[in-house]
Amino acid sequence: MLESSRQEKNFESLFAPFEKILLQNKTFAVAVSGGSDSMAMCLIANEWAKKNSRMMVALTVNHQLRKSAGDEARIIGGWLEPYKITHYCLNWNAPKPKFGLQASARQARYDLMIKWCKENNIFVLMIGHHLQDQVETFLLRTEQSSGTDGLASMNALSKRKECSLLRPLLKVPKERLQNFLRERQQEWFEDPSNNDPKFRRTHVRHIVNQLVQNGLPLEVVSNVIDQFGVLRQNFDDITNLFLRKAVKFSALGYGTISYKLFTALPEVIIQRILVHIALEFGGKIYPPRGKSLRRLIKLIKKQEKFFFSLGGCQFIGTDNCIIFFRDRRSLQSQDVASGDEVLWGNSIKISICGPVGQIAKLAPLGKRGWLKIGRASDYDKPTNMPHTVHYSMPSLFDENGVLHVPSINYYRPVDKINNLRIASVKFVFN
Repeated sequence: MLESSRQEKNFESLFAPFEKILLQNKTFAVAVSGGSDSMAMCLIANEWAKKNSRMMVALTVNHQLRKSAGDEARIIGGWLEPYKITHYCLNWNAPKPKFGLQASARQARYDLMIKWCKENNIFVLMIGHHLQDQVETFLLRTEQSSGTDGLASMNALSKRKECSLLRPLLKVPKERLQNFLRERQQEWFEDPSNNDPKFRRTHVRHIVNQLVQNGLPLEVVSNVIDQFGVLRQNFDDITNLFLRKAVKFSALGYGTISYKLFTALPEVIIQRILVHIALEFGGKIYPPRGKSLRRLIKLIKKQEKFFFSLGGCQFIGTDNCIIFFRDRRSLQSQDVASGDEVLWGNSIKISICGPVGQIAKLAPLGKRGWLKIGRASDYDKPTNMPHTVHYSMPSLFDENGVLHVPSINYYRPVDKINNLRIASVKFVFN
């Protein structure tokens, strides 16, 4: 009993670095898959919440990849009921890809939970990644020739727009979490995919287990990761300064960087800036791989014309600058009404105004839309800009086609006053 009490105090100390952000919010969410790590995270967080007069909700994502997934989600809800933890199940209903299923499922999981948090005015999501997960991530990124960012592995605190992702257990071994659950006679699920040899992480997991069996403390690897974390923070400061001072953003929905300024930077900073841009504009959670980054940097250093896709973001080399923008294929259309304010493409905040009760569709202009309005005369024709940039412009459509493209001051000249329009377009760049 004394050991259990001491363990609880030790776990409580894990929340110290996050207390400020947690205490600023009355409610926070925890991701719960039913595995030992997420179950332990949920119960530990619940104890902290009760002691600090905070509300906690648990989120489970049913990827619908196994027949038993729905039953497992219901069982998790049953496990949490005695603790009086409110539990929600979110379903991944989208078509499943034939390739890269694990990565797609992971992306969908974050997207669903962050979307739910935003809709419910919750700004903190806690995730149960532990020490072994961190070491596995480090080895995987080493294998992929990742840079400093990748080798610093998972952040204990990161942001996805308005939502803060907290990982308090990155220093805690999995065995300790399982012991915590055993003391409470709390069950958990073993994910069969953790031992599926078709996934690279499974092989890396076996390597990590062998390291432990051969006497290498994972804390040693964790200390190396921490050093990369310090470097990452220093590089962050330089990167953010450059982004604020040297990157120009246009209402067209793109940004530009001067070749002269960019190529004068050390390569490690160039790499970080490109990663930051790709994450912000591409909308991905994980950084692009090192090989792709190095290929793009080679093209940039030549200061020649090029077209390159990285992490859902397009980069175009022109005579004197690099243009970057979101790939329109990854931009989803959505219905909007007067008074709506939406975050579109992960980096553009758009406000809608006009008659109440009308509905229009917000979508990229596209090649067809660009060609259609190209025949009109009443708009500002942008010059010296590749057509592919125009195709990604945020635009309003109705049943008659293109209605409003604010970035080039186009409004279909029919009953202009009595239709919806985009009131403002602003970049949101972290």
